[in-house]
Amino acid sequence: MSTFLKVFLKSLAFMLVAGAVGPAFLIIYFLMGDEGPSWMLWNGIGWTAVDIIAAYAFARFSVNSAARTSVLQTSGVPGLGHIVGMHETGMLINDRRVVKFTLRVTGPRVSEFTTEVSSALPVIASGAIAKGVLGVFVGDDGASASIDWDATGLYTGTMPAKFESSADGRTYDLTGNAEALVQIVDVLRRNGIALNSMIDVRSNPAVRDEVMAIVHRYGDTPAAAPSSSTPQADTRTLTQRLTELDALFSGGRITREEYDRLRAKAIDSG
Repeated sequence: MSTFLKVFLKSLAFMLVAGAVGPAFLIIYFLMGDEGPSWMLWNGIGWTAVDIIAAYAFARFSVNSAARTSVLQTSGVPGLGHIVGMHETGMLINDRRVVKFTLRVTGPRVSEFTTEVSSALPVIASGAIAKGVLGVFVGDDGASASIDWDATGLYTGTMPAKFESSADGRTYDLTGNAEALVQIVDVLRRNGIALNSMIDVRSNPAVRDEVMAIVHRYGDTPAAAPSSSTPQADTRTLTQRLTELDALFSGGRITREEYDRLRAKAIDSG
């Protein structure tokens, strides 16, 4: 039995039970025989047809969505989806609520864009939603995305992210540093290395050097030395400053109050 047929039959069974008016009219009409009013027959047919069409539409949407997700998981580019808005769809998939997110997507190889993505919520969703960021796969068109819940746990700090450096004997903790981790995931994905609990890149010097360069860049954050000279002007664009603030907030490195204040200041200064 095909995947579509399985989903369709399951959806149809739910629709017929939840919206039993149509089948009920038909059963009563045929039980009454010749005495059954014609309006009951036509209403029963109409409502049953609505149930069938709704089940077909839902099954088609689910199967197509799963197919798109599978393609993006295979060939998509890693990115961060900053939650701009979200609302309930009223649908359930395997007893999990389906929510539609409005996401502002950024990433190492992604030109920033905004899109809407629907997804059934896993257990880790509440923590990710609270931090306002999701891991995503971005399609080749640069305008479509699918949520990567495995990477979401990494970006939001649910999964630890510690890196041991054989060069200096230190361990760098980038747990929850979404900006750094999405770059590392991108390096691993470009080199065909799966994201799992323990990654050893010592046998691949090129990947190791690229990953450790990111680790050192974000793991070593010495305080700026005091200077009496005039500070240099901030040459970053507004988009770059807002993206960095989003990463700092989603990584837990600044509070909501600090984020709101710095974001307002960045916008005011253009």
